[in-house]
Amino acid sequence: MGVDVELDGMDELFDKIDELGRKGSRIQNAALKAAAQPIAKEMRDTVGVSSINEKHIRDDIQVSRVKTENGERYVRVGPGKNTNWRSKFLEFGTSKMNAKPFMAPAYENNKEKIKQIIKEALKAGLGL
Repeated sequence: MGVDVELDGMDELFDKIDELGRKGSRIQNAALKAAAQPIAKEMRDTVGVSSINEKHIRDDIQVSRVKTENGERYVRVGPGKNTNWRSKFLEFGTSKMNAKPFMAPAYENNKEKIKQIIKEALKAGLGL
């Protein structure tokens, strides 16, 4: 046993709520992508470059599209598929080479800047 309830204008309201959800999602994605840029720049500026004529890690630093895992949004910043395998040798070293990290320091050096960029992007996107 139940009661059917019909309210006029509810479809419009639900459409507006859905649109707010999409707008919020776009704002979050833009904020994450913007916050990744200082990390990518520092990685490009600090990674070692060899004299070998091949694609350098510096030229393959990328910011991924926004991904979601366990309800958390994130972007990946770092070398692309072409150079990722070599970047591990620099970041962690080998038995014959000392580590010359460039990824972890880029993140650590920009933590506060990342927070500020996200905060400002969210405020601007929401018109606050």
